[in-house]
Amino acid sequence: MFIISFLRSGQHLLERLLKHIYNYYGQEYSYCEYYKCCREIPCNKKCLFQKNHDFELNLELKLDEKFLILYRKDKIYQLESFFRFENFFNEDKFNSNINYKDEIILNNLIKYIKTKSQYYDDFVNKYIKSNKYKQSLIIEYDDFLCKYKDYIKQIILFLNLTNSENIDLDNDIENIVNTFEKIEYKNNLDNEIYKKINSILHVDI
Repeated sequence: MFIISFLRSGQHLLERLLKHIYNYYGQEYSYCEYYKCCREIPCNKKCLFQKNHDFELNLELKLDEKFLILYRKDKIYQLESFFRFENFFNEDKFNSNINYKDEIILNNLIKYIKTKSQYYDDFVNKYIKSNKYKQSLIIEYDDFLCKYKDYIKQIILFLNLTNSENIDLDNDIENIVNTFEKIEYKNNLDNEIYKKINSILHVDI
């Protein structure tokens, strides 16, 4: 099974959650980072899940596989997070507190969004809009953070992790949530900056 994600759209959070869910149900779990692992498809270690960002958008996958596809529906939020990763990331801390009131940084962000805009559109067209991957669960990052219990239920059902009709799924979800890390919604752009960017780019969200 594949986790196909636009960079900075919750893939690491999902991977930790999947491991937690599989452990809860006492099922074997394994995960291939791809870029730091085998760089082969399928994983030569026969991992259950395999990550890929499909940076070149030339990845050809078997359509009968199951796919968990992650992205952010809002292009500005998605590419702003990508911008932070490429320009302000270090091994100690991923900087989420960037001063976009600094005109130089803001202008660099706007240029970056313009540069990456087509890649974002192509990714969305390939994995979200084309309906090519029939066995896929699409996870929209912001919606996931706000409604994570609903998504946990969808994940459990999509991956067929329970085969008992008598199982109390709602109770399982509560137990999973109570023993997992706290999931919080964070927005790194204030409304004023967001509106300013959108007014310049006229992004079709």
